Amino acid sequence: MEQYWPQHRVFFMGVLALFPDKLNGHDVNQWFYRPYFIADDPDFIVLELEEYRKAGYLQYEKTGALYRITSIDTQEATTDLIKYLEQWQQNKLLSLPASKPPDTARQQELWLDALARACANNENEPRITLETVYDKSDEHTYEPTFWELVLSRHLIDGHIKITYMDYGRRIDGLYDDGAQPLIDFSITNDEVRSEIKRRLTQRTQLDTPMPSSNIVSERAGGAPTSWEGRVIKEGRVIHIAITGDATYTIARLEQGGSYDTFMDYILDSDNTDIDVSIEDIKRLKGLQSATSLSLLARYAGFVKPFKKAFFTTSNKDRVRFKRVATLSDEQVKAIKYRAEKV
Repeated sequence: MEQYWPQHRVFFMGVLALFPDKLNGHDVNQWFYRPYFIADDPDFIVLELEEYRKAGYLQYEKTGALYRITSIDTQEATTDLIKYLEQWQQNKLLSLPASKPPDTARQQELWLDALARACANNENEPRITLETVYDKSDEHTYEPTFWELVLSRHLIDGHIKITYMDYGRRIDGLYDDGAQPLIDFSITNDEVRSEIKRRLTQRTQLDTPMPSSNIVSERAGGAPTSWEGRVIKEGRVIHIAITGDATYTIARLEQGGSYDTFMDYILDSDNTDIDVSIEDIKRLKGLQSATSLSLLARYAGFVKPFKKAFFTTSNKDRVRFKRVATLSDEQVKAIKYRAEKV
């Protein structure tokens, strides 16, 4: 069973496959090594160069500057890289560290969310970085497989065309320690474009303020009516059933996605009230990289002002969820407005 490659190797192979001119004829020395090699020690550099030479990816020679890449076999490098990426997509790679990266289904969800955010800022040629996909890199207990994720979208799925790939540099062109990987790209698949549009529309709806008119009902004398609402999940669909009124759909989640898994967890309890911590959620499949419970609740359909009725405590580290809650007129109105947009 093949192991995960280190990120510097996946990056090197990606450059050999997509941008060989960046390496062909280039001097390899202690300043050039980052981010292509594991360290600036010449012994490490020559060991990796020799490994690539034996695999048929390149030829090199010794020079006064240390080494120079003299020729590249792009086809050989591309063929082996695609074989590796296919194993990654099929979850067939072995992780030696205790913490394993999320499976490809979860990373697909991370990727689509990152695409939507990137395209909201730059529609024609968006940029994605490590933090766009995985949030803050210092919060991970595993090495994020950024290059596997983006290169497979170009080389296997054909969803994007990478136009630039590198690590962040200073103005003088040198790499800092901890420089983030990044790509610029264009989208080449109509289904992906449609999914991005859908996610951007959903984000807009979540952020759209609710109209202040059309009060649902009031008791005699103007006293607000109270209602009882119950959360129901049918498959991937989230409803709120309001006693004496009707049942309203507030979200249609992606089957097996992070929001779907989150709601399955908090509803899979005999208790009508449940406390959940971020540590609880990170133990679930596909949610190891979760950073905010409040956001999970929001994207599962629970938005202001009715969110606080069901999630009486809601922050990034903890939520308290009530399956059955008392609702005000304003909250019922918000639920009905939300249902019209789903």
